[in-house]
Amino acid sequence: MSSSTILVFCEKPSLLGELLGKARQQADGLGWIVAALVLGKNETDLGELGADVVYQCDADVRNPEVVAAALTAAAKKADPGLLLMGATYLGMEVAPRVAERLGSGYAAWTADFKIDAAKKQPKRRHQRR
Repeated sequence: MSSSTILVFCEKPSLLGELLGKARQQADGLGWIVAALVLGKNETDLGELGADVVYQCDADVRNPEVVAAALTAAAKKADPGLLLMGATYLGMEVAPRVAERLGSGYAAWTADFKIDAAKKQPKRRHQRR
C-alpha cells in the first residue's frame, strides 16, 4: 500500500459518510484522492460525501470471507496509502484478514488520525477506554 489514495469501507451508510468526511479532510491537505468500496446497490451519492472514486461489488455482508476478498481486490486495484474501515462487527472481522492478505498492519479502535505531510504516513490517536 503506497499510493496517494485513501480507500474507505463500511457497510453502514451513516458511518461510511463519517469516514469519507475524515478521509476527504486529510486528502485535501495532501492532494490525495479518496476512494470508497460499496457492497450492493449504492443509494447515496458518495461524491457528495467526499469520494472521488467508487468501487462497487455485489457481495453478501453476511459472509465476511466474501467481503474480505472484495476489499482485498479493491485495495490491490486502488493501491491505497491508507485503508479506513468502520469499527463495526463486520469491519472488525474483516480488517485483520485484509491486512494479512495485503502484508500490512492495521490499527483497531483508532478514534482519530492525521497523515504526516512530510512522511506521508498516518499518525493515530488511541481511543482511551
